[in-house]
Amino acid sequence: MYLLPPFNYHILLQSVFMQYTILCDGSFNLVTNLASYAIVVKDNTCKWVYHESRQVTGTLLSCNVAEYASVTAAIKWCRDNFTSLSDTAIIKSDSTLVLMQLKGKWRIKKPHLQTLYDQA
Repeated sequence: MYLLPPFNYHILLQSVFMQYTILCDGSFNLVTNLASYAIVVKDNTCKWVYHESRQVTGTLLSCNVAEYASVTAAIKWCRDNFTSLSDTAIIKSDSTLVLMQLKGKWRIKKPHLQTLYDQA
């Protein structure tokens, strides 16, 4: 009978898939009528992998529109950068409205938010 050296399966699993944490935020300034968003992507070692900040354009700008834009950008980053079906992401946002609507727990009353929901 041969004894094999101990094998650390945890290290193997970490190399097979990645878990990302994506922090999303949007903002709207009523005085200047400008909306913007930012996302920060961290890997499972809490190292920054990617960040993005952009101005949101459109006619019906609000804080909720900016928050939807940030979550949409996070989902787009996942689609573009996941290399394996086992890659996962936790998307964190401070917008209760956007998160509850995306989970399907709250209905969407505004037509322009329905369009943004469909994009996400």
